Amino acid sequence: MELILKENIRINKPREKGGNVESVDTTVQGKSIIFPTDDKPSKKVIKNIG
Repeated sequence: MELILKENIRINKPREKGGNVESVDTTVQGKSIIFPTDDKPSKKVIKNIG
């Protein structure tokens, strides 16, 4: 455990004097949101019934 902590500190230490280095996760994930105003669900129901 101590080895992991030391390695993490070594990897993430600031590279320039006086400056902090920050990592930002900019991953964007699509969301599956269906709004009540969308006609896609109603078309799917009509297709499955008919």
